[in-house]
Amino acid sequence: MFTRGSSVRATFAWLMLPGTGSGIFQAHEARAASACRSDPIVLLSSGVKVQLYSDMYDAPASITNVAYVLHAPAGTTVVSVSYPSDMTTAIPETFQLIADEKDAKFETTTFVSAPNGKIKMITYAVATAATGAVSRTFKHPGKVNHLVKLGMKLPK
Repeated sequence: MFTRGSSVRATFAWLMLPGTGSGIFQAHEARAASACRSDPIVLLSSGVKVQLYSDMYDAPASITNVAYVLHAPAGTTVVSVSYPSDMTTAIPETFQLIADEKDAKFETTTFVSAPNGKIKMITYAVATAATGAVSRTFKHPGKVNHLVKLGMKLPK
């Protein structure tokens, strides 16, 4: 368990079994700003950094969970997962890496759970190449209680 200021974050990791894709699963109390956002920042073994976030257009208390899955090139592992220090409202969140893509291709799937299925959302990914020279933002609109997929390909 990690404590930062007055917020308490509980984190655990589970290494996936061989054959199901290598990855990490973390449960986290995500932080949301007035826009109701959650933001894991994932550093991968390839040096690529991906920040995942979703803007949900409702009060943070209305969101019951945010589940992110990042599909990355085969052989990729997670070096670290961090969260911005300026997040102020807790939303339960999970993150999982599955290393099953080819080349520089990445895909995210985001599932936001909420009792009100009419809440609109936009899911984003900001991917930065290992050199730090290339950073691209990808986005896709959706609704809560629906799987939102977002494909990404980083230039070499």
